[in-house]
Amino acid sequence: MSEPLSDKDSEADATIDGALQQLQQSLGIPVEQLAGIQSAHGHKKVSLLAAAIRTRLFMLRYDSEDAERRNGSKLRSLQEKHWEATMGNPKERKRQEDLAQSASYFARLGWVGDDAVTEDRLEALLKRVRAYKLAAEKARDQAAAGQGDGAAAVDWKAHPWSADGLTALQESVSSVDDAAAAALAGGSVTVKGPLAPDGSALAGPGGAGADHLSYTVKLLANCRWDDVERMEGWDGERKQLGVYRHIRTQKFIEFTQQEIEAKEKKLREVFDAMRRPARQITSKQMDGFFERLQDDAAKRRQAMQKFEADKLEREKAILASSAMFKSRPRSAR
Repeated sequence: MSEPLSDKDSEADATIDGALQQLQQSLGIPVEQLAGIQSAHGHKKVSLLAAAIRTRLFMLRYDSEDAERRNGSKLRSLQEKHWEATMGNPKERKRQEDLAQSASYFARLGWVGDDAVTEDRLEALLKRVRAYKLAAEKARDQAAAGQGDGAAAVDWKAHPWSADGLTALQESVSSVDDAAAAALAGGSVTVKGPLAPDGSALAGPGGAGADHLSYTVKLLANCRWDDVERMEGWDGERKQLGVYRHIRTQKFIEFTQQEIEAKEKKLREVFDAMRRPARQITSKQMDGFFERLQDDAAKRRQAMQKFEADKLEREKAILASSAMFKSRPRSAR
């Protein structure tokens, strides 16, 4: 049997039971849990009530955070839709820009017309890239072994390159307008990024009539082998965009390297200007130097001989003036 409750405990239970009705409405405590609290007494009633309050507060906080997350995702979705409606899709806009830039760039290779950038032409270009990359690696190996100058040599007039049509397309581009010629003049126009000053295509070598085909092949040959294989595996629009973006990346790397070399050259010129110029000595001055050296050596020998002779004379004078020396028998001298 349980001990009878004291008046104080009974009063506390009654106070808790009275508060339970309000808590049940505000916190939403389940009916089963509420009945368990009401049937308990003393410290157990207090413990059950505290546990119920903690559980309900946790669930209310969880529900609130979950609602915030749902509302936040909805808000982000609305923001993205508003951005696309007002500013357009950034990825789609970038894709369209790259497509336009790639068409402008490949036009310098003679790829013009309705079907300018075809998959056959891209495959032919990548075959040239693979051939040139192999030749360049072979030339580097030979140069490391002391054979050759390390320059890659591929006869593009021989088969199969003479039959892929790319050389004929490049030769068909006989002239470009003045604006394009300025953009292509790599030596006279400073390009600060992968795009030319007109923002439409890359700056290339030389000016009007430049061999952009060979230049493009050399740029793409600087890619890693896995990048070349990845480009060969693409098709359609993805291939066109991928090849052009690799060209743009290699052009940016080339420009960065040229800028670094220009800065290093400028620093070397500054250091050379600060360096004290070396004195030029003629053969006559050199002969005079050796003559003075020999004269100086002869004077030193004469001075040493004179010093030794003077020293000997002083020693004789000292001995001659010594009383002990005079008192010695003549036979002992």
